[in-house]
Amino acid sequence: MKRFLLIVGYWYYPSAGTGDWVGIYNTYEEALQKQKTLKENLEYKTADWYSIIDLNNWENSVVERIDNEE
Repeated sequence: MKRFLLIVGYWYYPSAGTGDWVGIYNTYEEALQKQKTLKENLEYKTADWYSIIDLNNWENSVVERIDNEE
């Protein structure tokens, strides 16, 4: 069973339901690599935050939080 959920958001609060979910990966490293790839992707370039959730214990690892407000 894949256990690491990558979530990407555009606002301070997550979207309703699963709108921010990007994918589920076998290892934390795979999820982190996907986050780095998405950060370079134009579709996700303006994201405000990235999180990886360990589905075994529901721990949240905030990979990056970006403050786009000036």
